[in-house]
Amino acid sequence: MATKVTATEAARQFSELMNRVKYQGQSFEVIRGNEIVARIVPAGPASPVRVSDLGNLLAQLPALDEGDAATFERDLAEIRDATGREETSEWD
Repeated sequence: MATKVTATEAARQFSELMNRVKYQGQSFEVIRGNEIVARIVPAGPASPVRVSDLGNLLAQLPALDEGDAATFERDLAEIRDATGREETSEWD
């Protein structure tokens, strides 16, 4: 349920309202006179990536050079060793 605030209160406490929206997920209805003129609500997730766009998105990412790729592979192996998990695929 949204908390009602007057337009004057919203203007004076805008930063506080934004923090409450962002960090506590609260919503506010801004009232001017006896009418709701605006709602301040948490933003939804960023626009989703369509599966058909995934290939293009991945192609735009920077490639790892050989050294970075080897380091990444070594890091993954260390994580597997530390967690006792083997490299497996549920698709096999």
